[in-house]
Amino acid sequence: MQPSESAQKAKAIFVEHCWECHKHGVARGGIRILHHRLLVNVRKVVVPGKPSESELFQLLSRDSDGAMPPRPRKRLTDADVEAIREWITEGASPFPAG
Repeated sequence: MQPSESAQKAKAIFVEHCWECHKHGVARGGIRILHHRLLVNVRKVVVPGKPSESELFQLLSRDSDGAMPPRPRKRLTDADVEAIREWITEGASPFPAG
Protein backbone atom coordinates (compact mmCIF):
# COMPACT_ATOMS: atom_id res chain seq x y z
CA MET A 1 0.00 0.00 0.00
CA GLN A 2 1.36 3.41 -0.99
CA PRO A 3 1.63 5.84 1.95
CA SER A 4 -0.93 8.62 1.74
CA GLU A 5 -0.12 12.31 1.93
CA SER A 6 -1.86 12.40 5.31
CA ALA A 7 0.40 9.55 6.57
CA GLN A 8 3.44 11.53 5.46
CA LYS A 9 2.21 14.60 7.34
CA ALA A 10 1.34 12.58 10.45
CA LYS A 11 4.78 10.95 10.45
CA ALA A 12 6.51 14.34 10.22
CA ILE A 13 4.45 15.65 13.15
CA PHE A 14 5.17 12.55 15.24
CA VAL A 15 8.90 12.78 14.50
CA GLU A 16 8.96 16.45 15.51
CA HIS A 17 6.78 16.26 18.62
CA CYS A 18 6.62 12.66 19.86
CA TRP A 19 9.64 10.65 18.70
CA GLU A 20 11.97 11.70 21.52
CA CYS A 21 9.79 10.06 24.18
CA HIS A 22 8.12 7.35 22.07
CA LYS A 23 10.91 5.79 20.02
CA HIS A 24 12.29 2.27 20.03
CA GLY A 25 14.23 1.75 23.25
CA VAL A 26 12.34 4.47 25.13
CA ALA A 27 8.66 3.92 24.25
CA ARG A 28 7.08 5.71 27.21
CA GLY A 29 3.68 4.27 27.95
CA GLY A 30 4.58 1.33 25.71
CA ILE A 31 3.89 3.43 22.62
CA ARG A 32 6.40 3.47 19.77
CA ILE A 33 4.91 6.32 17.78
CA LEU A 34 6.13 5.24 14.33
CA HIS A 35 5.25 1.55 14.74
CA HIS A 36 2.00 1.46 12.74
CA ARG A 37 0.97 -2.12 13.58
CA LEU A 38 1.51 -1.45 17.29
CA LEU A 39 -0.59 1.74 17.18
CA VAL A 40 -3.46 0.27 15.15
CA ASN A 41 -3.58 -3.48 15.74
CA VAL A 42 -1.78 -4.25 19.00
CA ARG A 43 -2.27 -1.30 21.38
CA LYS A 44 -5.27 -0.04 19.38
CA VAL A 45 -4.68 3.61 20.32
CA VAL A 46 -5.60 4.55 16.74
CA VAL A 47 -8.99 3.42 15.39
CA PRO A 48 -8.85 3.89 11.60
CA GLY A 49 -11.65 6.14 10.40
CA LYS A 50 -12.62 7.17 13.94
CA PRO A 51 -10.50 9.92 15.49
CA SER A 52 -13.02 10.48 18.31
CA GLU A 53 -12.54 6.83 19.37
CA SER A 54 -8.74 6.97 19.02
CA GLU A 55 -6.94 7.40 22.34
CA LEU A 56 -3.92 8.89 20.57
CA PHE A 57 -6.03 11.63 18.96
CA GLN A 58 -7.82 12.33 22.24
CA LEU A 59 -4.49 12.82 24.03
CA LEU A 60 -3.14 15.10 21.29
CA SER A 61 -6.27 17.26 21.10
CA ARG A 62 -6.85 17.52 24.87
CA ASP A 63 -6.12 20.85 26.51
CA SER A 64 -5.85 19.63 30.09
CA ASP A 65 -3.89 17.33 32.36
CA GLY A 66 -2.83 14.15 30.63
CA ALA A 67 -2.55 15.83 27.25
CA MET A 68 0.32 14.90 24.95
CA PRO A 69 2.94 16.06 24.66
CA PRO A 70 3.13 16.78 28.39
CA ARG A 71 4.20 20.12 29.79
CA PRO A 72 6.66 21.79 29.50
CA ARG A 73 6.96 20.46 25.94
CA LYS A 74 5.35 22.56 23.21
CA ARG A 75 1.79 21.58 22.32
CA LEU A 76 0.84 20.65 18.76
CA THR A 77 -0.62 23.46 16.69
CA ASP A 78 -4.26 23.33 15.64
CA ALA A 79 -3.03 22.53 12.11
CA ASP A 80 -0.96 19.60 13.43
CA VAL A 81 -3.93 18.21 15.37
CA GLU A 82 -6.11 18.59 12.28
CA ALA A 83 -3.51 16.73 10.18
CA ILE A 84 -3.55 13.82 12.65
CA ARG A 85 -7.36 13.83 12.63
CA GLU A 86 -7.32 13.74 8.82
CA TRP A 87 -4.85 10.82 8.78
CA ILE A 88 -7.04 8.80 11.16
CA THR A 89 -10.28 9.76 9.35
CA GLU A 90 -8.80 8.61 6.02
CA GLY A 91 -8.04 5.20 7.51
CA ALA A 92 -4.68 5.71 9.29
CA SER A 93 -2.60 4.32 6.45
CA PRO A 94 0.95 3.10 7.19
CA PHE A 95 3.74 5.65 7.39
CA PRO A 96 6.21 5.99 4.54
CA ALA A 97 9.57 4.27 5.03
CA GLY A 98 12.70 6.23 5.74
